[in-house]
Amino acid sequence: MNELALLGDPARMAVGAVFVVSAVAKARRPRAFANGVRQYEVLPPSLSYAIGLVLIPAEAITAFLLLTGYLSPLGLVAALCLLLCFGLAVTINLLRGRSPSCYCFGSGSSEQVSRRTVERIGLLGFAVVLAFASQVSPPPGGSILLPFATTIGLQIALAGFLLAAGSWLLVLPRPFHVWRRVVATRHRHGVAPNE
Repeated sequence: MNELALLGDPARMAVGAVFVVSAVAKARRPRAFANGVRQYEVLPPSLSYAIGLVLIPAEAITAFLLLTGYLSPLGLVAALCLLLCFGLAVTINLLRGRSPSCYCFGSGSSEQVSRRTVERIGLLGFAVVLAFASQVSPPPGGSILLPFATTIGLQIALAGFLLAAGSWLLVLPRPFHVWRRVVATRHRHGVAPNE
């Protein structure tokens, strides 16, 4: 069986879960979120506000398509387009030396955009590409030879694992910095790097 196909559905569902949480948080205070989009100063203020109001149902519809698998390719394309727009807006602000509030999960979030924001968006984009690639090359034989409920359960569990692992990787201080410190400590104690 094609391993890529095994990861595709869980990756799609993980991204769908992120979009549903984001859409629900933004829908609680839509005007505050739309005003938050203005703070990015990428588009004219009136257009930014309108785009902010449209983003909420766009994320909700995308989440539905991704979580249900209904019109999955359309959901994946929509997710990729949204992520590209978010990434572009964040990157433009960072290049300008600005760090507005993220508003990634509504107006209640106090996080400001940073390199971590770009990394999170990139991780979600990678999951979308992985899901899309698995649909382009379906597994031989059509589907997994497990009962339907077991397959769905495994996919949900793997989606949760992908979300948790991705979140954990993004909060590491600096993986390479930590690795260099470990190697340096081992070197000081006379332990060869390959041991």
